[in-house]
Amino acid sequence: MEARQIGRLKDVRRRRDQALVDRLMDRLEREAREPATNIMPVTIELVKARATLGEIVARLRTVWGAYIERPVF
Repeated sequence: MEARQIGRLKDVRRRRDQALVDRLMDRLEREAREPATNIMPVTIELVKARATLGEIVARLRTVWGAYIERPVF
C-alpha cells in the first residue's frame, strides 16, 4: 500500500507543471506574510496545480512556524 501511494505521488509530481507550482508557492509565502491577505484563493490554485498538502503546509510553516501545544496542568 505504501509503495503504491509513493508511486502515485511521484506520478503526480512528474506530470504537473512544476514552474507553475513554484510560482504559486512563492505567492503563497508572500501573501501569508501579510496579515490582512486571504490566502485561500492561492491555496485553491495550488491544489488545482496539483501541489500536495504536505508541500503547502511546509511552505506555510516557514512563515508561521509550527504550533506546539503546551499542556497546562
